Amino acid sequence: MNLSRIKDAFLFHFFCPLFPFIFFASSLLALPKTHQVKVGTATLSENGKHLHIVTGDKTIIHWKDFSINPGEIVRFIQPGKESAVLNRVTGGSPSKIFGTLKANGSLYLINKHGVIIGKEGLVEVGNFLASTLDVRNSDFLNGKELLFNGKTQQEITNLGTIHAWDGTVTLLGFTVVNSGHIEADRVQMGAGHSILLKPDGEGIYIKTSSGEKGEVGISHTGTIHALETQLKADGNLYALAIKDDGIIDAGSFINRSGRVYLVGDGGTTEVGGFINAPKG
Repeated sequence: MNLSRIKDAFLFHFFCPLFPFIFFASSLLALPKTHQVKVGTATLSENGKHLHIVTGDKTIIHWKDFSINPGEIVRFIQPGKESAVLNRVTGGSPSKIFGTLKANGSLYLINKHGVIIGKEGLVEVGNFLASTLDVRNSDFLNGKELLFNGKTQQEITNLGTIHAWDGTVTLLGFTVVNSGHIEADRVQMGAGHSILLKPDGEGIYIKTSSGEKGEVGISHTGTIHALETQLKADGNLYALAIKDDGIIDAGSFINRSGRVYLVGDGGTTEVGGFINAPKG
């Protein structure tokens, strides 16, 4: 009998049952991978399920993949609350935030293939922006108006919890879905192909476009607790620009009354949820 064949057969039967376990173990390791610092500085330190990223005041990082599994924590440590880091995903997979993402400043996450914050996902930041539309590096570094553009049809989906203490949460994409909980000073959701983000709390402006229509631009069935909430969609691109069946609370702030804006820009807006907005 050929000893080489016996050896090969033994190795095959020994290791084959282990392949699923090897694949499963590797799939559990979903901390952000393969980065390239394009602007500024970033130092990464990984310890088990924890990843600490120390950045400069204005930093741009490209990632092949940016996802966080349950039980994992990614923390950005920035010089101050005015600091900002732009994370751009260059790979072909959506970002799945199923663990915890933290930052003491502003955190931007751009992925044209989509961003999903899972039911157990937690984002705790100074300011948070997730977008399937891209922005120019120069605009980000200048800190003024930000024009987001893109023809992607992918979604920004929040099923979990987003907290921005005294800050702003901004979700931009062709489709934006919130079935989770968002708490911030200001919440902005924009659906379309071209969206202008104004500085100093001026809000978002939708630039109308033409193209194949989607079903719903913004779908809100969760809860939003914010002093000001803006839901705006390009009415030309959807059968239903905004569908609001959730809770928007802008009236539970001590000595501060809030506002809510639902703007379909020529499209249809359907409101079936609860809105508490003392200032309209």
